[in-house]
Amino acid sequence: MSEPEVVTAPRPLLLADGRPAARAWSLDPALRHLNHGSFGAVPLAAQERQRELRAEMERAPVVWFPRLPGRLAEARAGLAGFLGADPGDLALVPNASAGASVVYAGLERRGGGEIVVTDHGYGAVTMGAERLARRWGGRVRTARVPLDADEERAYEAVTAEVGERTALVVVDQVTSATGRRLPVERIGTELRGRGVLLLVDGAHAPGLIAAPLEGLTCDFWAGNLHKWGCAPRGTAALVARGPLRDGLHPLIDSWGAHDPYPDRFDQQGTVDATQHLAARTSLDFVESTWGWPAARRYMDDLAGYAERVVGAAFTALTGEDARVDVGMPVPGMRLVRLPDGLADSRLTADALRDRAAAELGVEAAFTSFEGVGYVRLSAHVYNTAEDYEYFAERCVPVLGEWARAAARHRPRRPGGGDATIRAAGPHEAGPLSDLALRSKAHWGYGREFLDRCRAELTLHPEEVVPRRTAVAERDGRVLGFVTVEGEAPEGELGMLFVDPPAIGGGIGRLLLAHALGVARDLGFARLRLEADPYAEPFCRAMGAVRTGSVPSGSAEGRSLPLMTVEVGAG
Repeated sequence: MSEPEVVTAPRPLLLADGRPAARAWSLDPALRHLNHGSFGAVPLAAQERQRELRAEMERAPVVWFPRLPGRLAEARAGLAGFLGADPGDLALVPNASAGASVVYAGLERRGGGEIVVTDHGYGAVTMGAERLARRWGGRVRTARVPLDADEERAYEAVTAEVGERTALVVVDQVTSATGRRLPVERIGTELRGRGVLLLVDGAHAPGLIAAPLEGLTCDFWAGNLHKWGCAPRGTAALVARGPLRDGLHPLIDSWGAHDPYPDRFDQQGTVDATQHLAARTSLDFVESTWGWPAARRYMDDLAGYAERVVGAAFTALTGEDARVDVGMPVPGMRLVRLPDGLADSRLTADALRDRAAAELGVEAAFTSFEGVGYVRLSAHVYNTAEDYEYFAERCVPVLGEWARAAARHRPRRPGGGDATIRAAGPHEAGPLSDLALRSKAHWGYGREFLDRCRAELTLHPEEVVPRRTAVAERDGRVLGFVTVEGEAPEGELGMLFVDPPAIGGGIGRLLLAHALGVARDLGFARLRLEADPYAEPFCRAMGAVRTGSVPSGSAEGRSLPLMTVEVGAG
């Protein structure tokens, strides 16, 4: 468990007039709201303030918009104080992902530059880093941080991926799917000494962590005030330090484009910016009612209690300890492991979230990390111990039934016998490259030709994760592997190789079925592949259609079949 066990339920917080804290929000009482961390919840006081501002805007828009930049500058100063930032460093953006996009768009081209991310990174931010790396002609390197890694291990995992070509590192202050901290302070100090830029994704930090920017060395930081800070939707801050901030511009050009940073972000045409002006109302409401330090203590105590009762319920259900050590816990959030078969991918986790809301009356965060499903318990001041006791008593047994039903109805994998699919690790790059060469040799190619093919058949350690490499395995022996590359709508089946002793045993079909499933999850419409001429019949049998030919990268004058397989046909 991530914190000392909380045995006694904390007493619920009350409003000044003695009513339950939840009465200060407009949350539906017919639902149990156990997922503040995803979208936050706005108190009535801030909702009313935003309505007043919108009414003012609509009464006299020609008066409102010319005055808006000055009012936003004043709002920025107040929000900077809450975050522990310099007001001159802080620009207002819609969300943390938008802040990251501003940074990606504003950095000058660094030919061949590499970007380091972690396997805990938020998907949208990581995808932006991948696009930037392609524009640079570089690549993304993924630091694999074990879920239970303490500060030292997490620090070493990230910095180990930083090399001479690293231009930017992107690290979460608080991770979304796994609800843990990463040592951004130590990482920032180390990178500053190496001259490497650091972007900190602080989406969950404001409100959850007191003054999240104090003592933090970084070039860029982006955080949401509409999560734990309870500000209206679309309220976030981008903090940029140093001369590179002069190259940052809003994603929408407007008449403030020639203003200095951060003033240029205060003028965005006719964008409704009332959320930024009302944000301070939310922050001040919590401060004046309970005080932020007391609110954070309550959230943490309640999350610890929730972890105990929900974890005990799942443990009793499955017979396996459901508690999770996240290495560097944060206040207000805990992870509890779900039964096998639930939320084993992002898409199935989202589907479980929607089903739980519809059938169980619970808004909960179901997440996935490395193929394992979790429920991420998020507590705020309006939650009570009874919310989590209800989940443990009423929802956990139903989730257990859903897990058993999923196991009974899980379709057999096509071909491959009892082989299983798992993600490959960077340490397997060498053995997989050797397997690819053996598989190529199966078609009778000579040594000289195979030597010419070696480079294109080599998988480098830093490519394994970005190329979405998966292996087929039986009894600990790797039988083949596949890579799914590119972006929607059209991706690429980059490599698909089966070890010669396993050819004909259904492993190729199993790997291709897995690749199509991954492609569907990523929103691909089709996959293209450059097939070996000897493999073309297999590809046709699996539904691929030849669309042309391409020159071989290994043999001059030789061409390869260019084929496409529709993802929906898989």
